[in-house]
Amino acid sequence: MNKEQSIETPAVDKKQAKRDKWAHLSDHILYEAAVQDVDIDYTFFQRVFRSNYNRRASTLREDFCGTALLCCEWVRQNPDNHAWGVDLDEDVLEWSRANRICELSEAQQRRLHVEKQDVLNVVSNPKVDIVCALNFSYSYWKQRSELITYFKKCYDNLSDEGVLIIDAYGGPTSMDVTQDKRKVPKGSDWAGNPYPSFTYNWDQAYFNFINNHTVCNIHFKLPGGAKRKKAFSYDWRLWGLPELKDILLECGFRKVDTYLEGWDEDAEETDGVLRKRNTYEHMLAWFSYLAAVK
Repeated sequence: MNKEQSIETPAVDKKQAKRDKWAHLSDHILYEAAVQDVDIDYTFFQRVFRSNYNRRASTLREDFCGTALLCCEWVRQNPDNHAWGVDLDEDVLEWSRANRICELSEAQQRRLHVEKQDVLNVVSNPKVDIVCALNFSYSYWKQRSELITYFKKCYDNLSDEGVLIIDAYGGPTSMDVTQDKRKVPKGSDWAGNPYPSFTYNWDQAYFNFINNHTVCNIHFKLPGGAKRKKAFSYDWRLWGLPELKDILLECGFRKVDTYLEGWDEDAEETDGVLRKRNTYEHMLAWFSYLAAVK
């Protein structure tokens, strides 16, 4: 009698299974997880505003808002808060409506206004307590005259008691053609949806020191080896802190404060506490906030 032959089932491709599991994940979720901490931004903004005007801020305009995550957090934090988000990319605004704004209550949504518009043409009515342009978005303008035009628009759209908040980066390594990779631990996004641990790659692909023109890309690598090459790309001018401060003062702001985290010698990294500073030791790479006070 012939022996019955066994049929072997092909081994499951575990890497492919991992790639398939997270294939649906939006680049916007990965970006938020790697780059944004809107709860920290909210607390910091309120601290800066209160230190200047002895009251809390209630109105915010987020320029280049993208997914409008900060706007969503702003209206969720306090029932008296109102937020306006402005961006030219209708696709990302639609994604925000379908994945972020919809998570707010009806009352919160009524206090959030997101629109597709050029930030140079926005007229805030009413004027707002805070205008912010984060993630170096103002670096889109490469000419001093263009940046002056934008900052003056911001000044005009602020209340008499108002602050413009931007962030900046620099240091010798910011002028290198290089890549900086770091692992983002698994977690849940702002809406509670899980994401896996993944690799965030900041790619400085080009730099011209004559005019500080730089081209940077963001790549992601997901479980199973799936790569998202050039998920986001930026064509910028790298602006220095002194020139940003000079321009903001020229636009009418009465003072510009610089906030940087301290340095922890034992841990050999920043301590996570933003403080107002006038001097700082040499750093190969740094990140700061600028608060321009009206």
